[in-house]
Amino acid sequence: MKTISAAKIALPEKCDLAGEYAFRLEAHLAETSDTLLRVAHERGHMAMDEDASVLNMVTMHHKVLDAILARNPPSARAALIDRAAQFFINSLLPYEMLLRQCRESNVALIAERKAIEQQLRQSHKMEAMGQLTSGITHDFNNLLSIIICRAETLLEFTRCDSEQAALANAIIKTVMRGTEMTRRLLTFVRQTPFKLQLINLNECLADIKTMLQCTLGTSIHISTILADGLWLTNTDSSQIEDALTNLAINARDAMPAGGNFRIETANAHLDQKYVAEHKGVKSGDYVLLSVTDNGVGMSPEIIKRATEPFFTTKQIGKGTGLGLSMISDFVQKSGGYMQIESEAGIGTTVNLYLPRGQNEDTGIGTEINTQGLAPTGGEWILLVDTSPVQ
Repeated sequence: MKTISAAKIALPEKCDLAGEYAFRLEAHLAETSDTLLRVAHERGHMAMDEDASVLNMVTMHHKVLDAILARNPPSARAALIDRAAQFFINSLLPYEMLLRQCRESNVALIAERKAIEQQLRQSHKMEAMGQLTSGITHDFNNLLSIIICRAETLLEFTRCDSEQAALANAIIKTVMRGTEMTRRLLTFVRQTPFKLQLINLNECLADIKTMLQCTLGTSIHISTILADGLWLTNTDSSQIEDALTNLAINARDAMPAGGNFRIETANAHLDQKYVAEHKGVKSGDYVLLSVTDNGVGMSPEIIKRATEPFFTTKQIGKGTGLGLSMISDFVQKSGGYMQIESEAGIGTTVNLYLPRGQNEDTGIGTEINTQGLAPTGGEWILLVDTSPVQ
């Protein structure tokens, strides 16, 4: 085998990429070293900078190698080809790295596109639901208006009969809850403004506990742990009642044989470390409303989809899949954060972080006009009923 001396190979003064590649390859064949392989890597970068394609590199390599093989005996061909291949592979490493970066970038773009498509589908779903809900609630409110008018008329005639008066009052109270439900649905689909109010959660819970016991039944024990000196929070008090009702229903369904349902309040501060570990959370002071049950729990896969509208694991007719999505929506509109912690067979905890109110020293709940319009006392109200009275 003829030995090629690197010392005898002189790099021309004016040398293009092909010429320098030929020079470096012959030097590598004469004396294989890591330094020369690193040079091959650099030649690859140079080729990329000059917009040379992989096909150009292959063509150039074979031309140079054919010229080298023609000057050497046939017995040396196999060894020369193997060593030349090592040099060529190193020269293509920059192309491989670029391909890997493009592949990773493409994967990221595909994931981003899927996320955008999911948001768009969700937006279309909410828009369709909003249009449907607006029409239904309009007609439903008209029917409720007729019922409440008849109930008030009945109340006027039955004031002397306490039992019948109580029944009439019960009808009126139920109808008012029905109108409140329609308002919450419209709020959920963003058709009506959100009514924020500076409230104390401990006071709200005192009024709601009796209603929750009726919802849960006698087989489930309710306990409360209310923090002393609880901060006030800006939120919608009716939405708090609705959220607790939905959570109570979920807990009841998760504990068919009975169990414990615990409600806790606390002052909480979410720092930068917590924010870094939880997407979509802002640091600051919050009022925490935590609800825990010891039911069947949820798997991580179900937790990820728990707040999707219409997603439910319940049987047909036993759940709409709107409960947790409405709670999540109301918490976000309040400027807060919802967290679900659950383990199959252990139970579930839902934490609602509501932003701390700015005027907690006043102790007075002041309603916020989200439309930015202040009443002047000279307004007119137009009431139109499109349904004929039966």
